[in-house]
Amino acid sequence: MATSAATSDPQVQFQDLIEAIGRFAELPQSEQRYLCQRLRPRKIAAGAFYLRPGDSPHEVAFVRRGLFRQYYLSSAGAEFNKTFSWEGHFMAAYGPIIRGEACNFLIQALEDSELLTLSLGEYAALFSRHSCWERLGRRVAETLYSKKEKREMDFLLLSPRERYEAFQADHPGLEGRLHQFHIASYIGVTPVALSRIRGRSKSEQKKARSR
Repeated sequence: MATSAATSDPQVQFQDLIEAIGRFAELPQSEQRYLCQRLRPRKIAAGAFYLRPGDSPHEVAFVRRGLFRQYYLSSAGAEFNKTFSWEGHFMAAYGPIIRGEACNFLIQALEDSELLTLSLGEYAALFSRHSCWERLGRRVAETLYSKKEKREMDFLLLSPRERYEAFQADHPGLEGRLHQFHIASYIGVTPVALSRIRGRSKSEQKKARSR
């Protein structure tokens, strides 16, 4: 069933999504309207889970508002943040979807959030409609691979301080929305170590401004 918003011009009603897709591929007007007729809005409260281990992914999502983290949970209860998704970004359990497996990590809303979702069946059907969807899929896959490779390189080659600075550069405006624990987990240090890194960074910045 189409959403009531789908009867409006998609460039107006879903402008944020159309612009986000436009970073990867240009969609003809007919494809924009086709897509918007199949979108489902979804709200998730802060602290609630979008996916848990054992869940079968059944959709892809676009974050219109809010913030999510994806993380692994060890048998001992330790949490390891793998990535964050916020406004203007796509979100899905890509690995489990590709492998046809149940999810093996958690996706949790850190803020009250709003999504636009599309079922996997409807998403797959797009690729037989127009070449623009193939371009979109290829560009998204290339971007995800590039980000994954950079994250691996950061952990192998950079110091904790450099990983913190890389996080800041790769996630502009996000630091103030995250608890220190989440950032520390993402860059692979303890919250205490991150506090020291931040303290040294602020001290150096203060000295540089006083010169």
